[in-house]
Amino acid sequence: MEQSSGVRHIKTDAERSEEEEEGAGPSVPAKKNRRNKSWVLIKRCYNVQEAEKFVSNEKTWSRNYTRDSDEGQKRFYRCNKIKSKGPQCDCALYLLFVNDCNDILICKTTSEHKHDQIGTRSEYGIPENVKREINKLFDLCLKPKAILEALNNMTGIKAPSKRHLNNYLYDRRREKFGRAAIYLGELEKWIFDRKTIPDDENEVFVFRYHVIEAEEPSFRLALSTKKLLNIVCSADILHIDATYKLIWQGFPVLVLGTTDKNRKFHPLCLGVSTNERQEDFQMIFDGLKEKVLSLFDHVMQPKVLVCDAAQSIRNAFIAVFGTTPVILKCWAHAKKNMDQKVQKTINNKTKQKEIIQDIDALHNDTSY
Repeated sequence: MEQSSGVRHIKTDAERSEEEEEGAGPSVPAKKNRRNKSWVLIKRCYNVQEAEKFVSNEKTWSRNYTRDSDEGQKRFYRCNKIKSKGPQCDCALYLLFVNDCNDILICKTTSEHKHDQIGTRSEYGIPENVKREINKLFDLCLKPKAILEALNNMTGIKAPSKRHLNNYLYDRRREKFGRAAIYLGELEKWIFDRKTIPDDENEVFVFRYHVIEAEEPSFRLALSTKKLLNIVCSADILHIDATYKLIWQGFPVLVLGTTDKNRKFHPLCLGVSTNERQEDFQMIFDGLKEKVLSLFDHVMQPKVLVCDAAQSIRNAFIAVFGTTPVILKCWAHAKKNMDQKVQKTINNKTKQKEIIQDIDALHNDTSY
């Protein structure tokens, strides 16, 4: 029988490897040793205000977390010269609210600051010189992709990542334009501040609005300028439509305008509505008619209405102006659909061209 020599056998790396291959399984990674901080008392305070004032005057600490101990509650502070996420400074602070008295002990680590190794807050994020260039490009209404391309072509400028740029532009838009969403009360205040007709003929004002506060709130508003409304006095043709290419708060913008003899389009007013029903278009027509009469003593009598096939627009026009208009539908959309239909059904290119020419001739014919 072998006797133990009293010396513990230490396995080599090769032996461990053999055991793992035989089914012993992979070794569990060793836990990292937690580094204990050494604390020293630096001040005794006799009320909360005195302790908090001391921390505030240091201008170095941000509240981190709170922990209960046998001595009392400890409120820990971290160094705010670096960001909360990522490597932290070894220097820290805590307030001890002693259980058996009102004293507050302020303790600090014996470790010094190590910002030289970690980097200060000013070294994070986008540098100020890059922000200035981004602001210039943002004011030119460039898209994020175009801004990145422009920054990459600049000498001495390090372009940020796409994510950092998008985050910065989000804050920039919010700072310049406000929140992306608006509450109904804020909308009413915005309308109220713009109800008065300004002296400047180019300044925008709201000439008609309607806000309903209910379980399903809704609103509609129309705005224009005196200069644009003056164009109505010589307009016999009205164009109106809701466009989803231009939206506000997720709702379509209603555009109303006219065309002159040179086929040039002139916008008259813009509207926004939660719906596209007859009463929504009727509000714009009625508000336009009333405001033109009060400002220029002119009675609107339009004869032609250019719109899509929506019955709500036609009914709103008749309700306000009292006559049935000549309705012209959008030729561009109709022509585009006809061209696509001809190309799908007719294979001969020459025949396609002849049919399209016949369609154009019928459209331009005034004998019917």
